[in-house]
Amino acid sequence: MCDLDKDFILCKCEVPKPVIIKKKVKKRNFVPVKKEYIWTLHKYLGESDGNEMGRYMMPVGMLSNGLTHEFVETELNSHNCFDFDYLPAEGDNLIISDSVEFSRLEFIYRNGKWISEHYYPFGVITKRFGEGLLKKTENDILP
Repeated sequence: MCDLDKDFILCKCEVPKPVIIKKKVKKRNFVPVKKEYIWTLHKYLGESDGNEMGRYMMPVGMLSNGLTHEFVETELNSHNCFDFDYLPAEGDNLIISDSVEFSRLEFIYRNGKWISEHYYPFGVITKRFGEGLLKKTENDILP
């Protein structure tokens, strides 16, 4: 579990590629995968025609102990959490996801601040323009 009690950095590091296992693995020989938190930034481009349909998982309120949407929203709005030159624009969408359980927190930049909100995926057009890993300020990748 990740206990966050200090700042974090949204590092523009290389995101690890998912590992595909092609053979069955017995439970007793299972080696746990390291949990990492991956972030992606998306630029809002406009509304879609709404002809797409499908199912998707809603964002959650907490990824682990301390990594809640309230904590992340407070950090995003109190100082620059990005380790690269980035100035948020109206409608930008930040997604922080768990690499193991595939749950996520989502934020949209509106009226000069980040808010815990998400876009309906079949109602808008966005373009990914950044990704990386969420790290503690001590430069340790979160467990």
